[in-house]
Amino acid sequence: MRIIQRAIHSGRFAAGMGLLLLGAFVPGATAQTPAVVINEINYAPSDTNNPAEFIELYNNSINDVDLSGWKFDAGIDYTFPAATTLPAHGYVVISSAPSTFAARWGFTPLGPWSGKLNNEGEQLRLRDAANNTVDSVTYGAGFPWPTAARGDGSSMELINPNLDNDLGGSWRSSGQPSGAGSPQIYVPPNDVTWHYRKGTNEASSPVSAWRTLNFVEDGTWDEGQTSIGYGDNDDYTILTDMENKYSSLFLRRFFSIDLPVKPPAIKLKVRVDDGCIVWINGQEVARFHVDAGLSPVYNSLVQNHEADIVTFEETNIFNAGAFLVEGSNIVAVQAFNTTLNSSDFTIDVSVEELPVTASASPTPGAVNSCYAANAPPAIRQVDHSPAQPVRGQAVTVTAKSPTRTAWFRFRSNINW
Repeated sequence: MRIIQRAIHSGRFAAGMGLLLLGAFVPGATAQTPAVVINEINYAPSDTNNPAEFIELYNNSINDVDLSGWKFDAGIDYTFPAATTLPAHGYVVISSAPSTFAARWGFTPLGPWSGKLNNEGEQLRLRDAANNTVDSVTYGAGFPWPTAARGDGSSMELINPNLDNDLGGSWRSSGQPSGAGSPQIYVPPNDVTWHYRKGTNEASSPVSAWRTLNFVEDGTWDEGQTSIGYGDNDDYTILTDMENKYSSLFLRRFFSIDLPVKPPAIKLKVRVDDGCIVWINGQEVARFHVDAGLSPVYNSLVQNHEADIVTFEETNIFNAGAFLVEGSNIVAVQAFNTTLNSSDFTIDVSVEELPVTASASPTPGAVNSCYAANAPPAIRQVDHSPAQPVRGQAVTVTAKSPTRTAWFRFRSNINW
């Protein structure tokens, strides 16, 4: 059994005193999350005529991992062939029936293995080439383990690779929500850390360089809060000299993705008068009220569009994994007016995670449908001692959690 970030945390209060204690607990000593984790298990495929069981591994590290000579020796028997590499933050899938799997999912996995996954649950153990246990999961077919994974069309997916995957509460049936709450916002509206440059000439040479992560800004760039513009009295940063002087504005804003898995999709929100083009890490991702054939220059003009004072236009981008990177990213925007002497201009941009509506279908070789960056904690084995305290006696409350940091609250409503 692999223990990840688990500890016992205690608080004390005197019975009958009505004391409320609020605090944070952080494990004093935790086990290191393994680089390679068992991330998805399809032990009971719904198609019983052509079953293709599979196990997915995920590399939860920034380095490639050589799987040569690694093996499963509990639950199934399988040895990884030589020169098998699992890329950083990548996936590898092993199946009991590779040809059947390929016909269903469109790519050929590793395999086959010897044996069959037990539909009632069993231990799966992964060892490295030196025979060290890398990961182990003893799954079950009933609560608290995902119940829809037993022949109802779902697989069993890990919510987050940093959770203890030997706990049933760390898993969901594919297509089931994780209950993780609101999407993560990477760039909020009305943000104060945008860098901007007036479009009196090109922002860089070549003209596309300013859109990239490593571009070094010179003294022509300023910092301000969005929305940025003039006229209409709806902007935080006012461009008092734009009218009749320049028709575009260059903007850059860094944001960070500190996740083991990049979001598969993002939502882009824009409030613009008149139009703009948006790039992330140098790749164009959206245009608003700008002709598709326009190659933007500093003095370009675009369609006339009046921005709503409150409402943002939105577009969903589903190939976010193609251009987002773990760590620092850059969103670059070039916003345009419709004429040089236009009476108003405004630009504000927001970037946030887009929760992808999942079907019950498994997700081999891809981000789990239930994945959540801020996975809910699995608090268990809550107990107190003594079992029947007397008035004024100190009581110790204990609980176990696989999370790195959590908050707890104890309340006594006893009046003796």
